[in-house]
Amino acid sequence: MNKDAQMRAAINQKLIETGERECLKELLRAKLIECGWKDQLKSHCKEVITEKGLEHVTVDDLVAEITPKGRALVPDSVKELLQRIRTFLAQHAAFKIELDSCRKKEDNGNSRARLKKLQTVVRNQKQEWGRSSG
Repeated sequence: MNKDAQMRAAINQKLIETGERECLKELLRAKLIECGWKDQLKSHCKEVITEKGLEHVTVDDLVAEITPKGRALVPDSVKELLQRIRTFLAQHAAFKIELDSCRKKEDNGNSRARLKKLQTVVRNQKQEWGRSSG
């Protein structure tokens, strides 16, 4: 497993352990319901089934048919939220890599300064995340 895959797995595990993954999923689910996306997609499913006939539609067919429309219907506000989550996770992944790098080096002033700077950046990002997600 390459470093990127390992980092993704580690972040995913941390999100699961802290319960943050479920919170993010609930937030996204609520946003999609709030903007009517779920109802629009449900309606499209019914149209496809009616058009093709219940006996002639498999789950795989239905998924293949509605996926493009489902993606297209996701509002920009939700796409923006997803991008913010990705950015947040990427920054934390970069921090983790730098933190591991600092810990592996000899404990000198340069490593400590870099570590302190990275911790400040992450703390500021967390504060910004908290202000803009409310």
